[in-house]
Formats: sequence, C-alpha cells, structure tokens
Amino acid sequence: EFKIREGMKMMGLVDRTYWTSWLLYYIVINTVIGGACTAILFSAVYEYSNWFLLFLFFWLYGMAVFSFTLFMASLFNKARVAAISGTMIYFATYILEELVTRKDIKEPIKNLSSLFPTLALTHGVGNFVAFESSQNGLDFSNADTKVDNYRFSMALIMLTIDFFFWGIISLYLE
Repeated sequence: EFKIREGMKMMGLVDRTYWTSWLLYYIVINTVIGGACTAILFSAVYEYSNWFLLFLFFWLYGMAVFSFTLFMASLFNKARVAAISGTMIYFATYILEELVTRKDIKEPIKNLSSLFPTLALTHGVGNFVAFESSQNGLDFSNADTKVDNYRFSMALIMLTIDFFFWGIISLYLE
C-alpha cells in the first residue's frame, strides 16, 4: 500500500533477504511468547505434562499462524481490507471447531481439519486437558495416544505442515 517494499527493492533488496528477515523476526517473537506461555501455564495449570512439549506446541502454533497470516495478506491489496478480512477468516476457522471436535468424528477428518492452525490448537489443547485431568500429564511416552480420535503428536506434525503449507502458498501468491 505504501510501496515501502518496492522502494527497498530499488535499493537492492533481494526477496530471499526480505522473507528471511521476517522469518527470523517471528522465530524470536514466537520463542519469547511460547516461553512466556509455557512458564505461566506450566507453573499454574499444566503441572504434570512435559514443559518442552508445551513450549514446542505453542511455538509451532505461532509459526503456523505466521504463515497463515502471510497467506491472508497475499490475498489482499489494501492493508485495511486485509486486516479486517483476515481476522474474520481466522476466527471463522474456529466455527469449524464445532463440526470437527465431536467424539464421533473419525481421526482422518480431524487430521485434515488441522490444516487450519486454529483447529490444530484446539485438538492439541483437548489432549493436554485430557491428560492433565487424569493427573498423568502429557509427555513423550503418551503423545501418540488417541484422545477423542486425535493424537497430540499429530497436532505437532500438522502445525509443522501448516507452517510449510501456508508459507509456500503465500510465497507463491506473493
């Protein structure tokens, strides 16, 4: 909208450098936010679970949301329209939660729905809550255990896939 990126390109900016700077910036941001969320939740809510799995879950979610917002931004030309529409689309994916979080929904459908970072987060938090309420906690030994037809390990895998999937699509559309 303000053509700042085009001005930087005229001064010699290479696309790879531009995207790498954004990626590194958000890696740092998501590491700080993931660490803060882990520290707060591990001390007060998730007493029995592995702290590294909790941190990795939040960090991967942040990175997947970063790619998803890049995808949303590549669909619009105006910043205001992108911000409003992107926010509405992001929260609309939560509406899908009502359709896919029921216990009778099969595992492949839940896995496919996890292509949206919000649904992968919802499914993963459901697993965390189930293991914490049983006072076993979630750790590496039970991360592959099914809870309501979803495995926590699949949440981590799908968040990683989300990061690359939405990132590649957004770079292609950019």
